[in-house]
Amino acid sequence: MRDITEEVILATVDPLTSIFNRRHINNLMVMEAERCKRFSNIFSIVMIDIDDFKKINDQHGHIIGDVVLQGFTRGIQEKLRKYDVVGRYGGEEFLLVLPELPKEKAFEVVDRIRSHIEQLKIELENNLVLSVTASFGVANFPEDADSPKDLLINADEKLYRAKRAGKKRLHAVCAARLVFPVCRGAITWQ
Repeated sequence: MRDITEEVILATVDPLTSIFNRRHINNLMVMEAERCKRFSNIFSIVMIDIDDFKKINDQHGHIIGDVVLQGFTRGIQEKLRKYDVVGRYGGEEFLLVLPELPKEKAFEVVDRIRSHIEQLKIELENNLVLSVTASFGVANFPEDADSPKDLLINADEKLYRAKRAGKKRLHAVCAARLVFPVCRGAITWQ
């Protein structure tokens, strides 16, 4: 007989990356949206996709792909605040929930993650070292959407605009339509 703690972990944590699974990160985002509605607060989400991940699996195999996912996850976690949450949304996609963070500050978080990931060297057993890049889509509640579902759609659309614009970039909508000065990476503005 398993204890309840093990059951909760199995239901909420992705076994490969040891971060929250899609179901749980979605639930946390819904709870954050409800909290923000109640207290007139804000939060941002970030959809992240590892660029060209299929090539890693095709060239090196799925075991190496799994090691890359684990290293990538650690790289994200190293640049988050202790109360930010990350979950594996599917395959090589991740979702960040950034409580009480306006979109402009979310850009700073994304820039730290993007820069860190680009410098990250994922060492493999056979002395092979791999590097990856990622694309990002940022959306803010309630600025970009006032429901969790619409917020996800918004961030996902921005993620895929970034990928179509050349990958390794962040796509966001900024009211002023100015390049955010802290971000040194490639940013696509709408």
